[in-house]
Amino acid sequence: MPYRFRDARIQSGKNLAEAAEELFVSKTTLSNWESGRRVPSVEAIEKLADLYGVSVDYLLGRTDQLNPLYEVSESVDPHMLQFLHECPVYVNQSRWGLVDAVNHKICFTDGSELAFSDVMQISMLLPAFQSGSYPLEKPLTRSETENCSRIWLEPISKDETLRQELRGWYNVKNRFVENDFGQRFYFDTYGNKWLAFHTNL
Repeated sequence: MPYRFRDARIQSGKNLAEAAEELFVSKTTLSNWESGRRVPSVEAIEKLADLYGVSVDYLLGRTDQLNPLYEVSESVDPHMLQFLHECPVYVNQSRWGLVDAVNHKICFTDGSELAFSDVMQISMLLPAFQSGSYPLEKPLTRSETENCSRIWLEPISKDETLRQELRGWYNVKNRFVENDFGQRFYFDTYGNKWLAFHTNL
C-alpha cells in the first residue's frame, strides 16, 4: 500500500505550507515525501503522525485505523481537565498529551504545551482501558449547586487516594456542603477545590 502522508495532512485540515512550517521542513521536502520522490526518516514519520493525529502504521499504509487509541476513547468535557492530572488525553482531535493539572496545561512528547483555555475538545481512554474513575458530565455551576439539596462532589486533587476518600454525596447547607461524616467543602472554594454534579459518576 502507498504511504498516506498527503491524505493524513488533508484529513488534519492543514495545507502544505502550514504542515511544513510546523514540521520545520521546506514545502519542497514535504511535497517530496508526499509524492514518494523522497522517504522521510523514522523521526520525521513520528513527527508527521503526531502532527496529523494518526498512527505511524496508518501513515505507512499498514492499517486503515487513523489512530488505534482514538478508537478506545470517549469525549470528555474540557472542564474535567483539572481532575485528570498525569492522565493521557486526546486533544482537539489531533494528538495525545499528558495533563498537568497543577500548571493548567497539556504537555506533548515534542516538548510543546497547550493551556487548558486553548483546549476545544478532549477525549480519554474508555473506562476499560484506564485506571481511575473520572467525571464525564459537565459540572454544575456554583449557583446551580446552591439551589440543590444534595449533590455528588468530586474533589480537585492530583492525589488519587484523597479524591477517592472525599468524593461522594454531600448535603447542601448555607455556606458549604457536608457529607454524612462531617467533611465539609465551602462554596468560596468551588471550582478550585471541588465541583458538584447531579449524579454519582
